[in-house]
Amino acid sequence: MTRAYLWLLVLSLVTAVSLALAQTPTPTPISGLSPLPNDQRVPKTLLPPGAFDPDTGPSDAIFPPQQMTLRFNHKFHLTEQKQKCTSCHKGATTSQSAQDPLTPQGTTCDDCHGTDHSNLAKVTPGDEDSGQCGFCHVGYRPGDGNKVVPFRIPRPNLVFNHKKHVDRNINCQQCHGAVQELELATRDQMPRMKGCFGCHQMPDSAARGEAKSACETCHIRNGIQEGGKTRTRRCARLGWVFPQAGFHCACKKIRYSRNHSARRFDSRRVRDPGLRQS
Repeated sequence: MTRAYLWLLVLSLVTAVSLALAQTPTPTPISGLSPLPNDQRVPKTLLPPGAFDPDTGPSDAIFPPQQMTLRFNHKFHLTEQKQKCTSCHKGATTSQSAQDPLTPQGTTCDDCHGTDHSNLAKVTPGDEDSGQCGFCHVGYRPGDGNKVVPFRIPRPNLVFNHKKHVDRNINCQQCHGAVQELELATRDQMPRMKGCFGCHQMPDSAARGEAKSACETCHIRNGIQEGGKTRTRRCARLGWVFPQAGFHCACKKIRYSRNHSARRFDSRRVRDPGLRQS
């Protein structure tokens, strides 16, 4: 009887534990913290044209490191919510300078999230979970008020006119890759020079149009006045940046871009510098 009683007790405990585990809700994964769930590596097929495999990302001499402290899921907004790139990046179709700020302001989010960013000194959160400050602002804690971790995307060291490209029916994916398949879009989705040459070195002059491949088209300002040299803010410590000897102005070989990407910064996922050290 004792042995039978023990077996019955064990069976009851196992059943009770199994039922408890079955009733415990599985935590919902938090999306929008990295390009793909669980910080998976982004395959080349989703990266911008001209990316390598494996790819080290764009040169930080052209696209300086970013401080990504916002959680955002592009795939959800574009595929499930049926939004368009221009729903948030409204100025992209008319921008004529790479210095234009194209990251959405908080007021862009207000209609859907029920928030009010009209006064950044007194932001009003929404009623739903998606309208709470900590839903998007990584590192935010109750009681922080309007204090959030800074979000910074430095302007690229590049001459670029979005409007000219849009007017020639060049869509967002041709420069930024398949952002609609990604959650967080990082600087890894910035254009690669090799991809730019797909148009800028097109042999058919009629198709190429004004997309010249000369360095000053995208990089060099004031040309001969600066001796045909390129200088960027990120390379201030190094001074001027010269192409390798023997390079034609078109920079047709890949070594130049590889040399420029030697200094890397891992900004492939959201960073939380933290409001506190603790």
